Amino acid sequence: MKSSPSQRNSIPIEPVFERLLNLHEAAALLEMHWKTLEGMARKGTVPAFRIGGRWRFRASLLNAWLEKRLVAPRSGEVQWNQPAALRDAGEKE
Repeated sequence: MKSSPSQRNSIPIEPVFERLLNLHEAAALLEMHWKTLEGMARKGTVPAFRIGGRWRFRASLLNAWLEKRLVAPRSGEVQWNQPAALRDAGEKE
């Protein structure tokens, strides 16, 4: 059985494993209290999963979650990039 040229020249790729953050590490990364983050994880607001009964987070998923929130905030939420003075005056940037 012959192998194709791409199979002969390919180098085996090792899967990249991203280190998981625990609740306190993820909260420190997001600069919030760990109890707040725990509540958000329980509600499914933030990307998280449980391993052995403990919350775990991927920094890359938290970053993607933040990026999504910055681009499309929920109605009634303040955009982080809008200065408070303009927001309070009801003006747009």
